[in-house]
Amino acid sequence: SALTNLPTKNTNVPNIKELNNGRFTAPPQWALDKDLAGAVRGLQDVGVIESADMFCDLIQQGRHHRLLKTPNPTLFKEGPDSLRFWQALVLLWSIGLQEKMENPFNKKMKAVAGEAFSKAPGIKALPRSAEKAIEYVVEKDMKGHNEQVCAGLHVIDGLRCSFMVDTVAENIAVGRRLEEQFPVARTKNSHQLDNRSYADRKYNLVFRTTIENIGEVAFLCEVQILMRRYIEIKKIGHLLYEFQR
Repeated sequence: SALTNLPTKNTNVPNIKELNNGRFTAPPQWALDKDLAGAVRGLQDVGVIESADMFCDLIQQGRHHRLLKTPNPTLFKEGPDSLRFWQALVLLWSIGLQEKMENPFNKKMKAVAGEAFSKAPGIKALPRSAEKAIEYVVEKDMKGHNEQVCAGLHVIDGLRCSFMVDTVAENIAVGRRLEEQFPVARTKNSHQLDNRSYADRKYNLVFRTTIENIGEVAFLCEVQILMRRYIEIKKIGHLLYEFQR
């Protein structure tokens, strides 16, 4: 079909290290400088904290009413001399920024193909993003404080949504509209002749918007294009598995 004829992967950045949000929006200088007062101001600017008490609860007890559903006191226990401390703050800043981008992102995506817009699951949560950031430090061979502290900016599926379509023609059309309206950093296509299971197309796009009191920001996002029939078959498979158990 037309889907199996598309490339399995296409990347428009020079190398894997460049596939990160810091390429499009400058990392927070306070993290590079280990500036704690700057971190407080930066987290306030993106709406992660509202007061000094909130910041104290965050770094002393690992508590945040919205971003940490379960308190994680180990998150900051190593203190401001540690890499993990600053990595976590950068991730929180990144998540806060993406939360402010979420509404305009969803609005733009619905405008691409509102009838097919299927799911906007919200920004990826801190615990899973932190796990991925640690993995990327090794996977991408990051060196030195400035690279490693920004590992969370390599999590590029925080801002995400999906489109659900019924036909190959619709799938191709949605992909074409995305390519026309947004810069494409990478595409993945698992619709291949030797693939007998679930398949989809994924786009990592550069989404750019202006946020009040912050200015223009740009982050990578992940957009999936799904065939409705594949999802139905996948659900049946899960039901059969549960029944067999």
